[in-house]
Amino acid sequence: MIGSNPILTTKQNTMDIKDNIIHLLKEDIECVHMYLDTLEIPRADQAGEKYSIVGRIKRLQERYIKEASDLESYYLSGKENQK
Repeated sequence: MIGSNPILTTKQNTMDIKDNIIHLLKEDIECVHMYLDTLEIPRADQAGEKYSIVGRIKRLQERYIKEASDLESYYLSGKENQK
């Protein structure tokens, strides 16, 4: 290109790459939210405070730990043998 400034072209390319990376990261975050939505992990607490993705993942962990504990208690109580 005649008369084009290679420094400005390089800066524009760098900005385009950064914009693309930001766009991809936003899509990833939305995908994580949608996955957690399908698992019925709330986006906010009872007071309306929004959870971060990490907060929602912690709620998921708590659910799995409780379910595992409940299952263990069920088996230890011998109820599975009383059918």
